[in-house]
Amino acid sequence: MNTRAFFISLVTTSLIFISHISSAEQQSVDKKQSKQKSDPLKVEQINICSGEQCLPADKAYTTEALLTQFQQLFKTNEGAQIGFCKADNKTRECKAKKVCHFVMGGIIPGSGCAKGISFHAPEVNSQTAEINMTADMPLTFIKTPLACTTAESRLSIRSANDIRLELKPHFCSWMVVGAMTAKFSFAVDFINLERGEIGGYWKHSVKGTGLGSGSGYLLLQFPTNIAWQAFHTPLVGQANPQ
Repeated sequence: MNTRAFFISLVTTSLIFISHISSAEQQSVDKKQSKQKSDPLKVEQINICSGEQCLPADKAYTTEALLTQFQQLFKTNEGAQIGFCKADNKTRECKAKKVCHFVMGGIIPGSGCAKGISFHAPEVNSQTAEINMTADMPLTFIKTPLACTTAESRLSIRSANDIRLELKPHFCSWMVVGAMTAKFSFAVDFINLERGEIGGYWKHSVKGTGLGSGSGYLLLQFPTNIAWQAFHTPLVGQANPQ
């Protein structure tokens, strides 16, 4: 093989190799993006803000400190309606005082909506970093109220950057004839200490005579705020920080 042919062969092989690497990298990116799209509750980091200062949650509070703060917040607002505010996930600007999604009610299509939620009897489990409560979340379908049972709910703080609220499946009926179960999930990604607002991604679904689901971004607006413990570095709640 002459020098020219060898050089051409070498370049061709290199291009094929680079093409395979680029293809593998693109497949990896596509797979990651697909996974993120399939999980509307995926949160990488929770931001906590006070005034103009914002910090990642794990730089502001320990898990134990967050559990104590949330316990106080839910206890202070026990039984009160906590408003829903559909918002932009970047600006966190309120767009509507309710969240809705499409529901097929038997043969009738329409919107299922919720304007807020109330919690009762919050109890803390320090070992699992959870707050167990019951919750009432009034729903409507094409502007007609549903009759829903009280749901078992749980706020879990798996880490300072993984806080989730879950309402277990509970029974609802529409106009007596429509029977279904409803489920609600909420993943926190933002806490505004001054306004008592908790931002995050929600997902709601109903199954049964009514069938549908939806997801998006909302702010939980607690009517009575608490005196949040000031955050700073070193971590709030951490003894003898290194």
